[in-house]
This record gives sequence, C-alpha cells and structure tokens, in this order.
Amino acid sequence: MTRHLVDSGVFRGKHFCLVDVGASGGIGGCWNVFGEHLRGYGFDGLIKEVERLNAAVGGRDRRYYPYLVGDKGYHKPEGVPDTQPFQRTSAARAMEIQHCNYAETYFDGTGAGVYATEMIELDQFFLRDHPEDVDFIKVDTDGSDYQVLCGAKELLSTRQVLGVGVESQFHGLVHDESNTFRNIDRLLTGLGFSLFDFEIYRYSRAVLPRPFVSHLPAQTIGGQVLFGDALYLRDAGKEGYENDWATAFAPDKIVKLACLFEIFGLEDCAAELLLRFRTQIASLLDVDRCLDILTPPVNGQKLSYQRYLEHFERNPTSFESGAAGLILETSCQEFQEIPGAMPLASVRLADERAHVDFTDGVVGVTTPPDAWSYAALLPFAEETAMRLTGSSAIPAAVEVDLTIAAGEVGVCVVHRDFKQISGERLVRAESGPRQIRLFIPDIRERIGLMCRNGQSDDTVSSVRISRAALLLPR
Repeated sequence: MTRHLVDSGVFRGKHFCLVDVGASGGIGGCWNVFGEHLRGYGFDGLIKEVERLNAAVGGRDRRYYPYLVGDKGYHKPEGVPDTQPFQRTSAARAMEIQHCNYAETYFDGTGAGVYATEMIELDQFFLRDHPEDVDFIKVDTDGSDYQVLCGAKELLSTRQVLGVGVESQFHGLVHDESNTFRNIDRLLTGLGFSLFDFEIYRYSRAVLPRPFVSHLPAQTIGGQVLFGDALYLRDAGKEGYENDWATAFAPDKIVKLACLFEIFGLEDCAAELLLRFRTQIASLLDVDRCLDILTPPVNGQKLSYQRYLEHFERNPTSFESGAAGLILETSCQEFQEIPGAMPLASVRLADERAHVDFTDGVVGVTTPPDAWSYAALLPFAEETAMRLTGSSAIPAAVEVDLTIAAGEVGVCVVHRDFKQISGERLVRAESGPRQIRLFIPDIRERIGLMCRNGQSDDTVSSVRISRAALLLPR
C-alpha cells in the first residue's frame, strides 16, 4: 500500500520526516519505501562514522550529525538498587574474552572509536534551531533512550509526531526517572501514543552460555529477557482520539500514519484508520483501492476487501489457527526460492535424547518419545538470518521434501525463543514421500525449521528430509 500511496501523488510537494537517534550503520532500509520523499536526520556520537555516512548520502535528502542526544536537565538517580544483569551475561563475557569494544567494533564502520562530547535535545534542534515537521522518531542509544525522549517532550506533545520506535531495557535503576521500559511506556502513553508492537531480546548467563542469535555477541537463543524494541504509534483509528488528546490531524498526516501501520505489518490498523477518515482523505487517494491492497489472500486467491469481510462473516471458523483455509496464505507464484538459505548439513539437535544424522545429502531425525518434544533444528544460513531482520513484516513459505519412516512428526518454523512456532504440519508414516509447504505470515525472528514428535506419548518417530527451501516474495 505504501508504494501505491507514494505513487498516487499524495506526497507531491511533501515529505516524510524520519529522525534516527543512534544512526550508526545508516537509516534502515525499510524507510526506502518513501523513496525521494524521505527526509532523514541521523544522530550518533561516533564522529568518524557520521562522516562516513554523510559521504555516502549521495543525492538523497539525508543528513547525519555527530551529537549525543538527551536531556540536559536529566540527573541520573543515585543511591537506588540496580537490577541490570547484563554484565553477568554470555554476551558480556564474550566481549571480555575477545577484548572487544562493542560500539567501536560493530557500530563504527571506520573503526576509529572517536566520540562526540556535545549534547543536543530534540526539542531545541527541531522546534527552534532546525524547525521541521517530524513524523517518526527512532531511538536506539544503548543506555540513554529515556533521556532522549525526555529531551523531546515538547516536540512529542505539541507537534503531530506519529510514532516512536525505541529500544527499551527491562532492568536497571529502580527509580521513576531511570532508563527502563516502565518509565518509557509511562512517558509515551501520557503523550498520546499507544504500544503496537514489541520485539524482545534474551540474554543467557555467562555461567551457562546459550547460542547467539546472530554473528554478534549479543542476544541468545533462550535466557532472561533484558531488552526489547518497542513500537509506539498514535491510535487515531479510535473514535474520540482527537478529543482525548486535543489534536486534529491533517489529511496528509492520516495518510502517513496509514503508511506507518502498513510498514510495520499492521494492515488491520491501517484499514481501520482509512475507513474512519475516508471523507477527509478522499481527495488524496482511492480508499477502496488501498483497502483491497491491504487485504491478504485466502487460499492463494486475492480477494477484494469487501469479499474478504464477507468470507469472514460467512465462515469465521476458517480463520481459526490450523484451519485448512489458511488465511494469509500467499500464492505460489508470488514466491521465489532463496538459494542456500537452509543447508541440510547444518542440522543440529534440539534435545539430547533425539538422534540426528546427515548421510548422502539426506537428514535423518529420530525424536524423543514424549508428545510434542523437539528433536532437531535446521537453522537458516547466517546470511539469510540477517536478511530476515527488519521492521516490516516478511511473509514467507518453507518447502520440505520428506518421508516419515515411523510415527508422526510435526514440522514447523520456530521463533528464536524456541517457544513460538508457525505453520506447523503433522505428517504420518503412512503418507509416504511428499512435499509440504509451510506458510508463515511473518518470518522475522524465526530461526529455522523444527522437527518434533507428534501428539502421542511413548512413541518414537523418525523422518528423513531430502530438501528444505525458504521462499520469499518476489
């Protein structure tokens, strides 16, 4: 939908303004959907990294600034307990073993490690020094995110900033003004923002390390929840929102907010917003066309928004998890295979009671005897795992060629926390050799294909897999 809105001319003479605090590595690729209409301001304390980013801007409307960002009146609480366990994690220990400065190694593309000393506040910068109609603020500073928001209270309360993406830590100084999620949430909800999404990060203790999620010594598969990325947006689809927060949105702001909902995989919220403000935005875009674009396929068939609603009203049970109708399934023609995304040779045990072998290009898995017990994980290749990170939803499919030799095996895609699964199919021995396709509405944070025992206790099942492939939209 976003590309449709941009192409419709709604941004003619206008722009979408993004502020990125903690911008090392550059403004995220998900924002490129706005094309030439994106105006970006990036802030980072790594001076040489900022110089590198500015040199690579080209003709795009982006500028990076070598500043620390915060609240000049902020005073760090003292004399209170600190619950932050990061220094006891395997990530901290790995950095110690490798003599690694995390910021300089992974965030400074120049490796210089030269830091800025000047601090600015977003209120001063965007309300007085560089007046700008800011649409979205992303904050990721590794420790001072709350302070950044405190220095932007006037901007957030008096101007129509539509959303905030902020890294939040769950542990820290036990105080109402510490850099912790409870204080970030209290501040933003008090300014009219609502929490729409949250991605959590787990860290294992150094005394019993778990595998890292990626090539960085950071979050792990399993462990205590330490950090998360929170997404806050204005819930303007709610009747009475304007009265609650004494604001009134211009039509272009409504369209921008709809774009944000779509970018972050919240098509239902975008639809609600478009319907509520249909009259006000009718001159900017074809609302019915946008609703059709937002509507997911059913059984591979693309329906209009109206037909989709009729389908739900006639048969709501088809929307239940595991129903044969598989809402959100995307047409086979819309996918393409990603070569090398799921190498069979990388298979590993998920339970020490299971057995795994890789012979003549075929993976063999024997499960533990417990119902639903995990057996083996076929992880995505590292390059693929990095590709699957991002802020917008990524629909996908996984194709598996397999034969069940005994019992019943569940094949699914597993989240990195090893608790959430998606697209599971149960296959029995009598099925013979077959190919199955798992449809995943959003494959972000999924780490690979999991094989597990079926629903019967005291039963050992086994499967042989000759091919596994990841398919992403063309």
